[in-house]
Amino acid sequence: YQHDAKPRHLRETLDGVVRSCVSFVGVDANTASPALLRYVSGLNQLTARRLFEFRQAYGPLKNRQQLRDISGFGDATFTQAVGFLKIADGDEPLDTTWIHPESYAAANRFLKRLQIDPAQLRDKTVSESIVTMAAKMDPKALADELEIGELALADMIGALTRPGRDPREDLPPPIFRHDVLKLDDLEAGMVLFGTVLNVVDFGAFVDVGLPDSGLVHISQLTTGYVRDPHDVVAVGDHVRVWVTAIDKERRRIALTMIEPGTEHPPEPRPKRHGRRDRPQKDHQQRERRKPQDGAHRPHQLKPRPPRAKKPIIPITEAMAEGKEPMRTFGDLIQFFEKKHGEPKKDESS
Repeated sequence: YQHDAKPRHLRETLDGVVRSCVSFVGVDANTASPALLRYVSGLNQLTARRLFEFRQAYGPLKNRQQLRDISGFGDATFTQAVGFLKIADGDEPLDTTWIHPESYAAANRFLKRLQIDPAQLRDKTVSESIVTMAAKMDPKALADELEIGELALADMIGALTRPGRDPREDLPPPIFRHDVLKLDDLEAGMVLFGTVLNVVDFGAFVDVGLPDSGLVHISQLTTGYVRDPHDVVAVGDHVRVWVTAIDKERRRIALTMIEPGTEHPPEPRPKRHGRRDRPQKDHQQRERRKPQDGAHRPHQLKPRPPRAKKPIIPITEAMAEGKEPMRTFGDLIQFFEKKHGEPKKDESS
């Protein structure tokens, strides 16, 4: 849990995840917040704030070239950051892709060779046809014709076929039941399909298409013994679960990944022998080790000799009159004996 980690480590991990997502997917230059823009390569907190203020003053950006009009966007910053800043519904269709403005001329020649209008890139069917037509061409000859390298040509084709480049499109979509929309629709024994949201020491939380996620306890992940839930499931896995219990008051859903009817009874633990349950053989051996009556007991402890008593040091007259502090509790006893005139007890008693 986040409370078990240091805030500094959490902040560094979160920054790394956001920076990785921005570098892999990019951001919309017209909708991204300053907090998100500062993760773009080449930008910092100041340039991100200036980009946000430019949008507020002059409206949404129409093309990537307008970034040069923002204070702080020099040639180096523009070259480094422009590929990660995408502009949707702008004047230039290529601004929605990962293609750098320096390669726009080669990209337009490539589209002209395929007889495709750049404005048609927003149509997914056209993007899929680019892959089919490009596969029929010689990569080396096409790269020489466009005056670019083969690797740059492959990256250009990939950017044109997937302008948005959303990595979630590569993942299989979760299959949710259309008849389960709220907690009241659930019933015990119902089978559901969901996605693992979080894995903890005691199980896994699964999204089944409801506002409240369900919990698969560690004992319900599989029929065998599970030492660590991470050995069975991971975040993002698509799993099939069955509903075992529903707590509507606390809004909790108990799930299981074990198909009903396939449960195995738990293996009995080996019985621990206590004093009453020890085998008869051990009892007989212990009886044989006992010494017989009158036999020599070499390990018998000798009685401890009595300690010599310390001599009693009588108190002084100053102590008796209360002018000098007592040294021990023995002095205090002598003081009370003198004060009350009680006879002193014999030391041997």
